[in-house]
Amino acid sequence: MATEGAAPPAREVLLRIGEGDLLDAQRLITRARLREPRRRALIAVAWLVVSVVLVQIFRRELPQALPLALAIGGVIAAALLAATSLLTVRLLIPRLVRRHLRAVPSFQDDLVYDWSPEGMRCRTVAGESQIRWAGYLRFLEDERILLIWAGRVSYQLLPKRVFAPGQIDEIRGFLAASRPGT
Repeated sequence: MATEGAAPPAREVLLRIGEGDLLDAQRLITRARLREPRRRALIAVAWLVVSVVLVQIFRRELPQALPLALAIGGVIAAALLAATSLLTVRLLIPRLVRRHLRAVPSFQDDLVYDWSPEGMRCRTVAGESQIRWAGYLRFLEDERILLIWAGRVSYQLLPKRVFAPGQIDEIRGFLAASRPGT
């Protein structure tokens, strides 16, 4: 229960987005994409294609070779997926993040996020934006960051390290309340 004259909870954070924050965001997005049904279907198709190729290679011994070809096809498809994911996460994403960090003026200086029951505002050296909670399409989070999308590809990155206890819960609550039934 709040006491009379008590200060309202702080609803503002000052931060600077770093390379680690952007890497965390891209890795979270990549993991989420791999869980999408469309991506899983693509993996299944890759497994099927590799298996068919192996069946054609072993077609003379088809009755005996079919289970072996399917097993080898699965292993090869899994290895290709793992190699692609590893190259993407360990080499490509860090390179793109460094380039993005240098190219975006907002990341060169401090950002200020403040929020209220109406929405969230972000102030940077490049300008200011304010979005009502209902304007956010979705959010994604892990133990380090919260990403909230205001457009199909445009998101705000909120590193949890700069928030006081309870602030992320409050933001998550505002997001949930703006979309009843989801």
